[in-house]
Amino acid sequence: MFSQYVCEKIGWYVYALRNPNGSVFYVGKGKGNRVFQHAADAIEHPDVESDKLEEIRTILASGDAVESFVIRHGIDSEKQAYEVEASVIDAMRLAGHLIHNEVAGHGHRDRGLVHTSVVASLYEAPDAPPIDIPAILIRIPQLWTPQMSPAQLIRGDTWVVGCRTSARARQSRVGRKHRCDPRRVPHPPVARTHRGGSRLAGRHR
Repeated sequence: MFSQYVCEKIGWYVYALRNPNGSVFYVGKGKGNRVFQHAADAIEHPDVESDKLEEIRTILASGDAVESFVIRHGIDSEKQAYEVEASVIDAMRLAGHLIHNEVAGHGHRDRGLVHTSVVASLYEAPDAPPIDIPAILIRIPQLWTPQMSPAQLIRGDTWVVGCRTSARARQSRVGRKHRCDPRRVPHPPVARTHRGGSRLAGRHR
């Protein structure tokens, strides 16, 4: 544990927890003795389960101790600490470490780890080729991320449709109004409101 004096002087910092086998398994940010709190939580709250806490308990049960490192300290603000933390998380994952952070990192969806070709496409995407067949373009800004593979993009739980959309679609097919009853809609879709409050509509079979 840090002394009170160190806690007062260190400011915001970014830290990493490492297994004695050499594998970094968690990256975080904090102040004071935050870096040591995870091991304490693993002991004091045995009923709480997470990959991070389970790894800490396994390390402690073997008679070893969690190795802790401060990667950058004296950071001016929490906002800057978030940026450093997110960058370190991405770097650790790129290096092959299995990171147990439940959140990928601040700005990961928009500015996080991607291949150079993806970055180029974000800033200078080529025009789409001419489309000579009937098609519908669906904008999915709240869902798509540069890290998504084509397989992830078209998987079943990617496309969602609201109850109102289902009713309109069914009405147009049969020419009469229906009350929105999921049991009466073929291939019942799942309604989900994404971050930001927007709904996405589509169907995937």
